[in-house]
Amino acid sequence: MEKKFKATTAGSLPKYDWLAETETLWPQWKASGDELWDKQKKSAKLWIEEQEDAGLEIVSEGEQFRIHFVHGFLEKIIGIDWDKKTQMGIRNDRYTVEVPTVTHEVERQALCILKKLVF
Repeated sequence: MEKKFKATTAGSLPKYDWLAETETLWPQWKASGDELWDKQKKSAKLWIEEQEDAGLEIVSEGEQFRIHFVHGFLEKIIGIDWDKKTQMGIRNDRYTVEVPTVTHEVERQALCILKKLVF
């Protein structure tokens, strides 16, 4: 198969509008619980197929299981207060966002992303 463009991998890919809000920095999921998990898997599968069809050598799930790079791993860490936000610059201070605040000693309480990796 001839490659459509030269690339080896893609990182974060857009979320489908049936999965999460679109075109916003901190989108909200449009489902929860088992329904959210099913939609995340469907979205990841579609993006994996898209990357394979494009001829990418290394495919990823396109970050369909987390809202933003701050989320995901940190959701399972004790000592982070998700209700108390702190403003900080990210992406080399290109923009300022409110992020969860470290309020106590941090500790991992459970496996953070295993379920998503196994998918």
